Amino acid sequence: MSRGLIRVDGSHKIGLGHVMRCLAVAQGLTKAGIQSLLVIRDHEKSVSELIQRYGYPVETVPHECSFETDASLTIDILKQNNCSFMVSDLSHPFNLERMEEFTRFFAQIKKSDVF
Repeated sequence: MSRGLIRVDGSHKIGLGHVMRCLAVAQGLTKAGIQSLLVIRDHEKSVSELIQRYGYPVETVPHECSFETDASLTIDILKQNNCSFMVSDLSHPFNLERMEEFTRFFAQIKKSDVF
């Protein structure tokens, strides 16, 4: 069975719409026979618990880490879990305020050949 990684962030400050949207994507992938692993920044434990209640595994990266560290950790998780692709929903105001770093995050992920 194929496996994909969904990289998303959510919290009460950011909002949970991104997470809910990605859970809907994960449900669609499940129907297509594809397993999903969600990766989030560890803003609030309740977000990880929400994802798990929907039946999906979740891994976290430290909420205070840089985009560069986040990308490295995400790439490691991609490889450790044999994910064949990644989708993301990370375009929220807190990330967009740091557009240059945010853009480098995706460039670093893209170099992993799994983006």
